[in-house]
Amino acid sequence: MPRYFFDTYDGDEAVVDHVGHEMPDFEAVKVEAARALADLAKKALPSTERRELTIEVRDAQSRAVLRAVIMVEIFAQP
Repeated sequence: MPRYFFDTYDGDEAVVDHVGHEMPDFEAVKVEAARALADLAKKALPSTERRELTIEVRDAQSRAVLRAVIMVEIFAQP
């Protein structure tokens, strides 16, 4: 099974995945990236009013194969 590495970015803070995960196919990579991004968002909020979170996925040759981004902004109504 191919191995993919899921690097996470929270603004300027990066966490590089040095271990990776074996995935059966690219559809599983997309599902895992979306799940991981949702988990990041849960942990990050509501500690800020604006947040950009990113997951970048690399293959075993360190080539970028997927990028998922979520932007959350909270606006107070007057």
